[in-house]
Amino acid sequence: MHKKIAIFFLFFTLSILVKSQSTAQKDSASTFRLTEIEVCSGKGAITSGVYTYFNLENKKGLCQITLSQEDLEITYFYRLFKGKLFAGPNLGYFYNIPYLGPEVLFSPSKYLSTFHWIGWSLGRPEEKIDPKNSSFLFAVNSISLNFWRFKGTYCLINYLKFAPQHTVSLKYTQPLNNKFTVYTDVGYDFLNKNQLLKIGLNWKQ
Repeated sequence: MHKKIAIFFLFFTLSILVKSQSTAQKDSASTFRLTEIEVCSGKGAITSGVYTYFNLENKKGLCQITLSQEDLEITYFYRLFKGKLFAGPNLGYFYNIPYLGPEVLFSPSKYLSTFHWIGWSLGRPEEKIDPKNSSFLFAVNSISLNFWRFKGTYCLINYLKFAPQHTVSLKYTQPLNNKFTVYTDVGYDFLNKNQLLKIGLNWKQ
């Protein structure tokens, strides 16, 4: 079952990318355009392993597609208040179980941003899909301070009935040219007493 869903996500991703590139020259509010690709590896507050992100934008909002070994998801953000607030539904697949819920990005200024994400699963991870047994899966809330090329983040994660996970991290971004940047993100997980380290490459149109 999980292979079929993975194939669907991949096909959906590729079809959107192809369509967005073929129609990129059109000035339409509904036309999506590929604007950003990010590849990262390592362990972060809510990621572990190799992740790839595709951002497709139009005048109304942003569609983000995330691919990894264990996690596949699509999020559509509506652009609100002149781009200071992005909010919308998220649909994903994690350890054989689909999940869904809202995501919110709020950036009142270039120095401050917050992130809020809640997910409900259609069954328990690593078990069978059971819509009748849907339940709370996770809640992620974070706040970030941005200054120059640095970004400091505090993140609170609630997962199932486990103890809350508190993490802090500091990200440094280095531009390579006008489209490519690389970054290093180091942090600490206080619950599991683990150091976090993630590196990434970003292309932005």
